[in-house]
Amino acid sequence: MKITACFKQSWTIMLTVVTIFCFAPELIAKSLQQAKSEGIVSEKGDGYLAGSTPEGKKIAAEKNKKRREKYQKIAEDTGASESAVARQAGEKLTNK
Repeated sequence: MKITACFKQSWTIMLTVVTIFCFAPELIAKSLQQAKSEGIVSEKGDGYLAGSTPEGKKIAAEKNKKRREKYQKIAEDTGASESAVARQAGEKLTNK
């Protein structure tokens, strides 16, 4: 009986963790979209975000870190500079 209860608990924890990892990106994306619609985060032409409030600055910093990593990877793969990749992304993001 104890093994079955332990297995159920482990399974429940594992399922919860998988669910969080599957849906976390969507939740983050929605919070960015919400922050943009509230006017506390905005796109800059250089490919990064700007925050206008402490909350917006926190969201922008988190997203900018991820963007910088992506821009660096693209720059390495293509031979372009990171700033050129960021600028090109910025142009696309601000012209939506």
